[in-house]
Amino acid sequence: MSSSAFASQKDDAERFINGELEPLRAIDSGVLPNSLHSVPLELKAAPDFKSMAAHKTTREMALKRNGFIAQSPSVSTMLTTSCAIGCPQPNSAATFLDDMLRDYETYPYYYGVIKSPEMVAKDKSGNAFELASLYASVIDTNNLVFDWRYAFGRIQLTGEQVKEFVGVDNAMEAANLLNTSGYSVSGSVDTQGNLVIVQFNHVWLQVKETSSSSWVDVDPSFKGHTIPDVVDLNAQAGVDSTALLDQLSATGALDNPNGIMLPDISIAEEVSDNSQALVGDYLQANQNLTYDDVISTRSPYRAMYLGFGQPLPYTKVGTPSTSKTFASNHLHKIRVTMGGMNHTLELRNVIGKRLTVSYEGATSADRNTINANGGLLGLNYQSVNLVPKLKANGVTLATGSANSLGSYQELTVTFLNGNINDGAATHFVTVGGIHAIALDPQHISESYFDEQVTKLNSASNTYRNNAMDERYSGQLMHVLGLSYFKQLDNAINNVSTGSGAMIYHKISEALMSIDLTAERAPNGEYKMAVGSRGIDAPRNIYSIFSFKNSNPVDRAAVLFATGVAASGLEHAVFEKTLGWPSNSTMSILRFAALHEVPIYVIKSANLNTALAEIDLPANIETSMRNAVNSGRIVITPKEQLLIGEWNGIGYIVLDPVTGAAGYLINGGNAGGKQAFEPMDLPETNTTWFDDVVNIGDALVDGALYGEHSDRAWDDPLLSGLNDGAAFVSDFLFVGDVRNLGITSYSAIFDDGEWSDVALAGIGFIPLYDMGKAGYKVADRYFDTVGLTSVKSGLDQVSLSSDQLLANLSKNGTVESFGLQTLDGGWKSGVTQASRNGMGYTNITLQDGDAYVRSLGLDPGNLSNANKGLIGEKASQMYARSQNLEPIFVTGNPSANGIDNIYRDSSGNFIIDESKFVSGRGNAGLSGLSSTADGRQLTKRYLFGQNNDGGALSRTSGLSASQQQEIRNAFDSGKVKTRYTVVKDRHAGAGVTQGLTKHPDLGVGGTSQIGEIVIIELPLKN
Repeated sequence: MSSSAFASQKDDAERFINGELEPLRAIDSGVLPNSLHSVPLELKAAPDFKSMAAHKTTREMALKRNGFIAQSPSVSTMLTTSCAIGCPQPNSAATFLDDMLRDYETYPYYYGVIKSPEMVAKDKSGNAFELASLYASVIDTNNLVFDWRYAFGRIQLTGEQVKEFVGVDNAMEAANLLNTSGYSVSGSVDTQGNLVIVQFNHVWLQVKETSSSSWVDVDPSFKGHTIPDVVDLNAQAGVDSTALLDQLSATGALDNPNGIMLPDISIAEEVSDNSQALVGDYLQANQNLTYDDVISTRSPYRAMYLGFGQPLPYTKVGTPSTSKTFASNHLHKIRVTMGGMNHTLELRNVIGKRLTVSYEGATSADRNTINANGGLLGLNYQSVNLVPKLKANGVTLATGSANSLGSYQELTVTFLNGNINDGAATHFVTVGGIHAIALDPQHISESYFDEQVTKLNSASNTYRNNAMDERYSGQLMHVLGLSYFKQLDNAINNVSTGSGAMIYHKISEALMSIDLTAERAPNGEYKMAVGSRGIDAPRNIYSIFSFKNSNPVDRAAVLFATGVAASGLEHAVFEKTLGWPSNSTMSILRFAALHEVPIYVIKSANLNTALAEIDLPANIETSMRNAVNSGRIVITPKEQLLIGEWNGIGYIVLDPVTGAAGYLINGGNAGGKQAFEPMDLPETNTTWFDDVVNIGDALVDGALYGEHSDRAWDDPLLSGLNDGAAFVSDFLFVGDVRNLGITSYSAIFDDGEWSDVALAGIGFIPLYDMGKAGYKVADRYFDTVGLTSVKSGLDQVSLSSDQLLANLSKNGTVESFGLQTLDGGWKSGVTQASRNGMGYTNITLQDGDAYVRSLGLDPGNLSNANKGLIGEKASQMYARSQNLEPIFVTGNPSANGIDNIYRDSSGNFIIDESKFVSGRGNAGLSGLSSTADGRQLTKRYLFGQNNDGGALSRTSGLSASQQQEIRNAFDSGKVKTRYTVVKDRHAGAGVTQGLTKHPDLGVGGTSQIGEIVIIELPLKN
């Protein structure tokens, strides 16, 4: 390689490491990742059915004239999928029909076949096609009838019947739902405007019990479905869904004409704590309340159709066509395309399988190089060429063209409804990575999930020395994809229960990726390593209807709330399931709020002003401009954020009319990222093996709440709350999202009560926050980031050491740690850390309750004055531990003057401002009040314009000579400042990015704070 070529490759490698080569997927126009699908029904006047009933021919002609008869679907020779594994083995066709009518939910959510009979049996749910397919497979496999066939045609129901069948109390809503789902619905209204007749395409079966018997109609899909009640636990507990925005409004945070929200996380923390307290009190008063009691879902019941040998409860319109196969236009498919690859798959043959894209050497020479190295990790960047392999359960289906190791490829998954294009999802992937295509047909079966976890356990033993084998890594990412969609199912159920909305979706897709990076070796070469895991979920297309006519839902608001929950899960899928800190749009927005970084709501009115102020890469700013010019709103932090090892941005692109949105992170990915220090194969082997253990623990602990944990589903919620169970914590916070998302959206766009700046407030709430109770952080994470010894030390002083240290490492760079007994005998962990060059000390005091009681206070009943006193006393306690000489320490907070003054061994005066701050917020500007003389701790605030006034002159208790001595010391450069923040929990707090960049108090500022101390007391209040 020539020197110029080597230099070019070196430059490319550096840009690859920094993420600069990743293509941007702009969402300027077109369908947003979280969007709405609706096809309204056209109505007709009701015909005279008495006269039509007398003459069949006349009846059919009249129905055709009214648009009711559609041509029978064409029939192909495709075979029905067999049901060889895991299907029921009943004694008779009649018995199995009874079981299906009683226990199997009928989905009206899509038309045609998505799931195989095996998956229908696992889920105990499916649409008419899929339930018919399962019934046919079972009676055929078990020889329960002489013959069978499918019947395809149109059926006619009354308005009352269609309501009961769908599970809503409004016939028009039911008809619109079926029409949206592709059933080609037509209907008629009476003179009062009530929908009285509904017709749509349908499929059922005909069976012959013996060779001489007649064909009998059988329909396993036709039954009633319950209408869920609206259950809003937070509202029942007295939680005010507008409290956060009301308080933000009261402080003027929503008044900025340029769409800027200056976050005050303490407001959100106070509201959140109050909400949790109210819910906790409510659960204490209702101690037997379970998750099952407060999540109301649609379920089947036997109605209208009496079963085998009985007439169908609806009218068949015309003569149905029959076949033992489904037509091509009945089959949902996907087409996977990337360089040199174009492969189409029937979804019924894919749902329930691990579908992956992995890479192999393009030539024999490439394969020999890879084998000699023991795999791709450790090879030089771009040193071999690879070809992508599309695999299902490890079997190669298609192969693409060659690309160099570490380059990017575009992967597109196109969805086909029959033979009609139904949208596509595009991803950019690293060549050499492992990528699992996760699909959610409507509901992730708990039994299937458990099966896949079992397979992962087996693979972890087989491939534990080669974790990058697709049979292991691919299975791991497949399980993570299932976990994401399973948890999203739960979140949707929660939003649905609280709002009264029936929420369903087209088949959803997400790409779960293990992406590679490069690491510079001592010899200057760039070696490939594992760099991150991520989820890119660009396709969640929802349909939203009202269960009850008395409770019409705001579709846009519900879609917005659902999208917020989905985005939160894009980091939680790694945090809850694996115990690894990760990032998503929602976690990034919250991190920005925690760090006092302004959040902008950009629309056409403030587009130029806002873009002139924000500091983001040019291509992202251009994408934002294009999105706003397309009528969308952008919600974004002002600047990129360093979160642990990850640096980047997360933002929302919102359609204010429909509530559709893209929740985007670097490169336009609609998902989340889990960044690693570059890992070689041995490190990857250890990490992936630990992941399997963590997944098992998450299931046992109920972190993946729902059907996967009897404890989560059946035990009282109060028990889970007291135990610190993650599922209870998430349930309560998703409730907050449900209320806040729907309430804020409606108030902003429907009645104008708040300005759209309020949209930024959605980022404040701790949605799926690892700092909450019940979350565990993997020990392997601390090994990877070099904090194992710190973790061991914190274990001795904190029961939540893993969450605490995870937050410490996300908030800043941990530099040192030691155990220390502070003045008074208080055992503590002392962590030195920094952010953006500003150092700080985090004190983890072991027993906060005992410390507060030593002050004569009750930790469970603290007034604001008590909290202020605790802040003063804790600050003084730490100063004594440093052997500082007290000059002015009254023990009471000073409203107008200086709180505490000390002198160190070098003769420097230390002016201390102490604050007691509840919640998980960091030490920031919000704790330092703005005054006419500037913010607290600035030189002008302390000493006045000419060192002749300021807070020093207002501090009662200091003599004139003491004040003058301190002023003289200030003139001589012998005065330092200290900011002490005392918190009521072990939060792993640091300093905010906003404080580090403040022109006066921040790094390099005219009044840079000399020392920042954060003292964390775990109080049980």
